[in-house]
Amino acid sequence: MKPLITIDVWEHAYYLKYQNKRADYIEAFFNIINWDKINEIYSYQD
Repeated sequence: MKPLITIDVWEHAYYLKYQNKRADYIEAFFNIINWDKINEIYSYQD
């Protein structure tokens, strides 16, 4: 098994841009994901 997507939610990952607004950071993260590529990887059969 391989992870398809990960997100770093420790404060050091987002503080400079989002201060203590973790929810805004997570929302922005999900807006930049290439969902077609994730679907392609997920659909791949070994």
